[in-house]
Amino acid sequence: MNFGRALKTALHGIGSVIKNERAMRLHLFCATVFILAGVYFGLSRSEWIWLIIVIFWVFYCEFLNTAIELIVDLIVEKKYHPIAGLAKDVGGGIVDLAMFMGLIVVAFIFQPHIWHQLGWSTQLVATLLH
Repeated sequence: MNFGRALKTALHGIGSVIKNERAMRLHLFCATVFILAGVYFGLSRSEWIWLIIVIFWVFYCEFLNTAIELIVDLIVEKKYHPIAGLAKDVGGGIVDLAMFMGLIVVAFIFQPHIWHQLGWSTQLVATLLH
């Protein structure tokens, strides 16, 4: 398969996940909010790097979860099987862990900026972290 065709099929997969997965649309919305907040607060280079990493990590995990769900559904033909259910639960757990990690990183990135905006001292947090 040539590069153009591979790119076309990959973009079809991305579009399919965005169109069919409500959770992915929520992730995209949150990513947009965080990116706009990053522009507003003037994040540093390292803050942007961490923000982009966690955004794409959550996206990656959502895509992986969707692939797991599709493969399981194909194998069991939409019939219930406890192992198939567990596989889907684990896939969902992957996304939940990624989101939890992402929220922690986002909190560390934005907390000083928000506190500064509110006129609160960030010295307490700096003292606790050192």
